[in-house]
Amino acid sequence: MFSKGFSRNLIGFFALLLLLTSVLSPGAEVRGSEPAKLGAGLAGVLLRWNMVSSGFVSPGKKIGDEDLMAALEGLESLVAENGLPSNVKGRLAPLKKKLVASEDTYLWPIQLGYWSFSGGDDSISLSGAEVKSASPEARVQVFQYLSFPGKEASATIDITKKTFSPPLKKFSLQLWVRPEKPLTGTLVETGKWKLGFRERRLTLAGKFGDILSGAGEVAFEDWTHVSLVVDGKTIKLYENGSLAGERTTSSSLRVTSEVVLGQGFTGNLDEFRLTPKVLDKTRLRFDQPLDYLIGFPIINWAQTSWSSDQLWEFYAGLLISNLTIKRDSEVSSLKADNLLKVGEFLLGEVEGMPSTPEDLPDDVESALNELYRLGQSEEITDAESSRAGSVIDKLVSYLDLL
Repeated sequence: MFSKGFSRNLIGFFALLLLLTSVLSPGAEVRGSEPAKLGAGLAGVLLRWNMVSSGFVSPGKKIGDEDLMAALEGLESLVAENGLPSNVKGRLAPLKKKLVASEDTYLWPIQLGYWSFSGGDDSISLSGAEVKSASPEARVQVFQYLSFPGKEASATIDITKKTFSPPLKKFSLQLWVRPEKPLTGTLVETGKWKLGFRERRLTLAGKFGDILSGAGEVAFEDWTHVSLVVDGKTIKLYENGSLAGERTTSSSLRVTSEVVLGQGFTGNLDEFRLTPKVLDKTRLRFDQPLDYLIGFPIINWAQTSWSSDQLWEFYAGLLISNLTIKRDSEVSSLKADNLLKVGEFLLGEVEGMPSTPEDLPDDVESALNELYRLGQSEEITDAESSRAGSVIDKLVSYLDLL
């Protein structure tokens, strides 16, 4: 997931994309930019995936001019063309298979609770734990997670504030975890059981000792997806969507009204989900957020592989494509805030981001300034929206995203 050299600013910008979840004048150069096309392909998948997984549209519905499968196939080709490593390319084919399997099935069941730790949730009480942003310098504090700086830190969730009351005998629990050394402590505790680490392995323990342990060691400073699926007395533990351990017990595990996170654990935790039903492996893997699976790895690769100008074009393609999809979609629309943030970023107004290329044509820079200006109002009028569309078309043409 995140490497040590991964810029916090870049992660913050990427989170901005998830929130936002004409013709060139004579003489202007068309770049035919491969970086811009990769950025646009990534935006197309992430925005559509966000809309589908949020339940706004079915997997096969077109959002803009493509559905999710077409967008995934397009990104797969772009990843191959740009020579991205196998650990990134290998994540796309399984997603396509899961999407095919989902065409007649609703893969996103109603959850008992979902906690993203973005602040403002009165069902969470912190004791030493902190909600942190991956990009403290950026103006938009979106990509946030729960941080446990020491052994005494914890967070308590009152799940009754989300929906119906437990106890539950059948449930699926999911979270992302990024442990730091030493790898010890509890991740989740409720009722008479707890899930945490022992000797670098995930371990489920009950009142009278260990119940189940993971098969392999969990990596330090990497994000790992952890799932616990309980079907009465049958318990399955998954790591990154793969079965790590299974056992049948003499008594059932239950989720009570209070869930405690942390307690002896040092590191980060994010995307905690609790579903009141038994999910199979397919659904668990499909439910993993795409920013972790393909978004951050692609951005990390781009950051270490391209020049500053190429990076600018990559981000330009990503953001402008996002605006285009929003403009053309029946389930999303352009907003002033979208335009403001895109213009601000691409004009180099956000600290730590690539500066505007020196050879950027004057009319393209003018178009970026106009996007920024149109975003100054709280809401944009129909006339301003139409004007924004013309500006976006100019930028699309410049980046050769037609």
